[in-house]
Amino acid sequence: MLTYESDAGLEGGIPDGVVFPQTTADVAQFVAWANQNHIPLVARGAGTGTTGGAVAHQGGLIVEFSHMNRILELDEEERIAFVEPGVVKLCLG
Repeated sequence: MLTYESDAGLEGGIPDGVVFPQTTADVAQFVAWANQNHIPLVARGAGTGTTGGAVAHQGGLIVEFSHMNRILELDEEERIAFVEPGVVKLCLG
């Protein structure tokens, strides 16, 4: 759980748990369960944010999207990509 107590920012918080969905159906199931049980969810991608946005400030579950990392469609001509939330962009420069 220590890995999920903070991101690159200064804010911190200890989650009650972490879930790793692999499909949109998994995400829907976690959201429905958390809603029924009044448990807050925090979405987390790579966890490199600097705003504390991926931290469970008040407990709850971290939804870690690292396993949903596929590029679903790439249209080079239109410069559009449809990706899952765990895709990490590559910065070249």
